[in-house]
Amino acid sequence: MEGDPHGAREVHLPPARFLLIARGRAGPSLLAMILYAKFGEHQPLNRQSESYARECIDLDVSTRPRQLQPHS
Repeated sequence: MEGDPHGAREVHLPPARFLLIARGRAGPSLLAMILYAKFGEHQPLNRQSESYARECIDLDVSTRPRQLQPHS
């Protein structure tokens, strides 16, 4: 490379993925689908987990966002 005596190259990384929940793996579209099913279609979260399991998607009820859990 020109100007660099050691021939070092720059590393270009894509921008980090935006996550609504810190250290979460669910993206905005999955969270939107879960919220719409819960509040728009009145489908309980445990039933949603069963539906996703039939499609081989592990969406454990215990890993859902705290904001969606019922208050005790």
